Amino acid sequence: MCLPYRDYLREQQLQAAFSNDCCEPLMHIQNTVLEMSEILLRRADWKRYTNLKLQYLRGLAAFEGFEIETMTAKDFEGRIPVKSYGGLVAMLQTESWDTCCFSLLGQQLTQRHETETLIAPEYEASLQNLADTWRKPIPECRNILPFELYEIDYYSNQYLKTVREYLKKNLYTEE
Repeated sequence: MCLPYRDYLREQQLQAAFSNDCCEPLMHIQNTVLEMSEILLRRADWKRYTNLKLQYLRGLAAFEGFEIETMTAKDFEGRIPVKSYGGLVAMLQTESWDTCCFSLLGQQLTQRHETETLIAPEYEASLQNLADTWRKPIPECRNILPFELYEIDYYSNQYLKTVREYLKKNLYTEE
């Protein structure tokens, strides 16, 4: 009898159902928390993150032989849901504000102690994965994915993970 495999399939189905069902409540919680939070985010920090993200995408595009500023709608197709460099910048500016706010909330949740010790190994693993995927040397990957960018994304993801876990625990029940 294959009980572990059935358990695995059942967990996969529950995870898919949760992912489907939690989108609207997740967005509601995110928006409510942002509206009710006193977050001091400087324009320079938001701009810095946007530029770091652009640097990262510029590097990935270069790995594929593209120059991101001159990519056409066809070049973007299947890569990033925009049609031009201007559209990419606009999308990143919008997403960057929320990411920076979520990162600050994530730092508060994890109390941001010993950042280097906690996430440095994950950062190095991410660099190694990037290097392996693109067959590029680690220093080149480090140039497009600096620790600062990784750290902001890490804490933003920690916050979003906490909200998802809250939803799963308190709002999502199996029928």
